[in-house]
Amino acid sequence: MEDRMAYAFNSLLERHYAIGRVIRFRHLQRGRQATCFEILTAGQREYLLQLFPPEYQLPWLQRAMRVLETASRQGFPAPRPEASMPMMPSNPCLVVNGPQGSHLVLTEIVGGQHLPLERWTPVDLSHLGLRLAWLHRILGEMPTIPTKPPSLAEQVRHWSRASLPHHRQDFPAPSPAHVDLLLPMLADHHIDAVGLAHGGISPEAILLNADRQIVNVVDWGLCQAGHPAQDVVDAFVYWCIRPDGMVARDEAQALLEAYASLASQPVKYWQKVVLGWCGRRLIDNKTGCRPLPRGFGTILANPDSLTAAISFCQSK
Repeated sequence: MEDRMAYAFNSLLERHYAIGRVIRFRHLQRGRQATCFEILTAGQREYLLQLFPPEYQLPWLQRAMRVLETASRQGFPAPRPEASMPMMPSNPCLVVNGPQGSHLVLTEIVGGQHLPLERWTPVDLSHLGLRLAWLHRILGEMPTIPTKPPSLAEQVRHWSRASLPHHRQDFPAPSPAHVDLLLPMLADHHIDAVGLAHGGISPEAILLNADRQIVNVVDWGLCQAGHPAQDVVDAFVYWCIRPDGMVARDEAQALLEAYASLASQPVKYWQKVVLGWCGRRLIDNKTGCRPLPRGFGTILANPDSLTAAISFCQSK
């Protein structure tokens, strides 16, 4: 890191956190959402500094970090965020303003490395299914947003028409025709939030140790109201659909069977979950927070095909 940037971050950390003087910054890759730095203090304590871009709005990020704190305190493998000063136990501030509209989150150090997609096996995906079911049990015990948000159809309609100055031009945009097809389906099926979802499951967000055990789940910046099983749809799309569009059946069955074995409420009807997932990924794309998953245009043109694939693999 450049000396000038290190000095700026050190000043911010001294102002907001009681961690002492930082003597080392080291850039490293942890997930996809934030720029990350491993820092070492004069007291020989290590932390992970996450710099979220302005696209992650502060109220959303503050709520997401509170969910992360609760999940980590209950033993889930995720980095616990540090509260800034002054600290109010009933309402800790877990996100502070950074340079150029960014947001800083300081967590305990994060171990593990992400595994390249092609190296995942059905056994690895079975472990992932169990971790997601455990996470969703924890999320199911948390209160959702107290005020009822607009329906997902209304949110998609709003964001699909919005032209944001900070929108990431490198993100491929969905076809307007596909959005027009999705909106009536969302309205007809009354897709509303029924709980909380992690919202950022991807191969880069899952960190494993040398024994291929999942030791950390990162990228919590999009944790929000939704259906928890939308995280399973993310996993299915990333890990179980090959580049040619065919389903990797062994991997899919391993993921879904493991998830269903531990989930407090196994999913029987995937249609609403898949439609809700399509709507959320459209919003995440239009707000500049997340690129569209591979093959999203094909899925959006016919969501029922993804619903049928997941249902078929779960029933085997």
